[in-house]
Amino acid sequence: AAKRHRVSLLAAREFDAARPVLIRAAEKACLQRRFRHALGFLRQALDIWSADLESGSRLRTLEEMARCAMNCREHSIARLAWGEICEMTPDTKRLVEAHRRLAELDLNAGCFDEAGRHLETAVELAEERLTAYEAAGCWLAYADYLANRLLVRKAREAVASACRQAEKSENLP
Repeated sequence: AAKRHRVSLLAAREFDAARPVLIRAAEKACLQRRFRHALGFLRQALDIWSADLESGSRLRTLEEMARCAMNCREHSIARLAWGEICEMTPDTKRLVEAHRRLAELDLNAGCFDEAGRHLETAVELAEERLTAYEAAGCWLAYADYLANRLLVRKAREAVASACRQAEKSENLP
């Protein structure tokens, strides 16, 4: 019955009504760990979703699509989702997370220079606009990247920056 309802809404081009139905179907599929099905529903929802409509909900849906894509090893779809999030989010925390996720995808694909650029962007944004604690986490991720690239001096500098940010933070143990 639910499938028939989704199909009839899409066939009738009732996209505003179909979107939440598709998102609920995706949520249900995720709860059942059927990530590929969830990914399909989310892609359908985003395909009929105007980018300027309900941007906050669209961003959350893109994040969920990226998560589902990663769970079923559809890295190119995850990359597209995180890329769109980078382009449209006004939220710095979300933007930093998107850059870190893109860096992770780039590292896994062997695109080391691109990964470094994403991590560097995340550090810059976090230092400018997030808490010292969040900036310290970004610096540590960047330091790890640099150390793995055998850029020892730069890695040490990044660790020192992470320590400075951690000392400013109220979240020290």
